[in-house]
Amino acid sequence: MSSIPSGAADAISAVDDAIAALGSVAWDTLPIGQLCAVIERVETTRRRATVIAHDLARSLDRCSEAELGGPSFKLLADVARLSPKEARRRIRDAEQLAPRTSLTGQPLPPALPATAAAWNSGTLDPEHLRAIQSFLRELPIDLHPAEVEKAETFLADKAAELRPDQLEVLADRLALPLNPDGVFSDADRAAKRGFTWCGRQRRDGMSVGRLTATPELRATIDALLAKFAAPGMCNPDDQTPTVNSEPNQQVADRDARG
Repeated sequence: MSSIPSGAADAISAVDDAIAALGSVAWDTLPIGQLCAVIERVETTRRRATVIAHDLARSLDRCSEAELGGPSFKLLADVARLSPKEARRRIRDAEQLAPRTSLTGQPLPPALPATAAAWNSGTLDPEHLRAIQSFLRELPIDLHPAEVEKAETFLADKAAELRPDQLEVLADRLALPLNPDGVFSDADRAAKRGFTWCGRQRRDGMSVGRLTATPELRATIDALLAKFAAPGMCNPDDQTPTVNSEPNQQVADRDARG
């Protein structure tokens, strides 16, 4: 592994020394007002360090797989001891928040310019970023870009005042005037539908998945479950499971499935 450049090494050492100095402060002796002020300042500094971690992930992603010996997210996960999922997320987020270049070489702002500015200043926590990203993903694809930009700027500004959970509530309210009828096209739904496994298979062989269903699929599944997953129906613990008729109360009562 190559050594760290002297400039970066000196800066990291200075940060390490500053963290050590902070750790030696007797926090329990501070009055509440000063303690809260320190918490806010330390949190901003921590977030700015997170920005650098994401920038490093993006720089790694700019290298070719031949140089890295494989996908960038795998090397990032190994070097930083992250899960592959988190490594992918850092690279994806960094791409959204970094300046871009057009096909002709012209500089372009980040895909989320207001969010990027707040992110780089240490205003946003990753949870704030998730709230803004989720809001933008849920907007109709035919919404005018100016409206999208205005909404993104508004949420990025409000993130400086709100907790992530409060920002999510505000985002839900903001979505109402942008899409008051809640009408989404088939193209909107098609872009969001899908199924993914949530992590690897468990030690007991079980797996957890995440389904994003269309309204039609949801209605179909609900109808099937109402019929075939009702108490007493299709119970494998019964010697003669009820399948084609309604189970009586005794059969339903002995159904111990959750």
